[in-house]
Amino acid sequence: IPRAGTQVVMYYGNSGASPASDGSSVFPFFDSGSGSSLSSSWTNRGGTWTVGSGYLREGGTTSGSWDQIFGGSSSWTDYTLETDMYIESGNAAITVRSSGTSDGSNIVYEFTSGTIYRLYDNTFSPSSSVTSATPLQQWIPIQIVVGGSTIKISKSGTVAWTDAITGHSSGRIGLGDFGPGQA
Repeated sequence: IPRAGTQVVMYYGNSGASPASDGSSVFPFFDSGSGSSLSSSWTNRGGTWTVGSGYLREGGTTSGSWDQIFGGSSSWTDYTLETDMYIESGNAAITVRSSGTSDGSNIVYEFTSGTIYRLYDNTFSPSSSVTSATPLQQWIPIQIVVGGSTIKISKSGTVAWTDAITGHSSGRIGLGDFGPGQA
């Protein structure tokens, strides 16, 4: 739809209208968390991932290991990833521009109760600009905008970190945790 000169009219209130929404048809990658098993859109690289009640959960009990799943295309360059995150304990991670493997050739943002860490090719660095902790045991909307050499992370609608990156010009998305009991 062109930005200028276009008028979009939406009608609402017709309870007899059938829904026309289909996230898989609208977005290049979509997972509603429905069903009873991990969608074939994801590649499991460790952990015990389950699906239920509209969300994905990693519930493994292996302490000291990264449990990850990857989705999307290795050719993705600029995109926006939106998810709601719930951390039971410890930490959880979102990966962008990933090779889709557990080899460390990824850009991983690890959310903990104190800060956001970036794991860039197996090197950790904490953010210096995060002003709020990621609370445990509550749902937090997360948005990561990946564009050119900039990645912007927002929590609950507030920008938490803007990160300048080099390398990794394209890649998949991923979810993960470290240790037992995170979701």
